[in-house]
This record gives sequence, structure tokens and C-alpha cells, in this order.
Amino acid sequence: MMISGLIVAADDLAQKVHSHKLEEIDKRIAEVQASDLSDPDVAKSTFDWV
Repeated sequence: MMISGLIVAADDLAQKVHSHKLEEIDKRIAEVQASDLSDPDVAKSTFDWV
């Protein structure tokens, strides 16, 4: 009984972490798409965090 509760809790946590990561990835993609990459300095600073 207790083991199944822990498994359910671990699964729930994994799903929340996965959703959060997907949201963060989508935000970063939007930032890159919104930036002006024609300027080499802007392009470099945009991808410095990668």
C-alpha cells in the first residue's frame, strides 16, 4: 500500500518536472525566434547561454 503511494507520488512529480521543462524550452524557443539574428553580436549573445 505504501509502496504504491510512493510510486504514484514519484510519477506525479516526474510529470510536473516534464511539463515545466517543456514550458521553459518553449519560452527559450520564442526568445530566439523573436531576436534579430542578422547582427552577429546579437546572435552570439543569444546563443551564449546554450
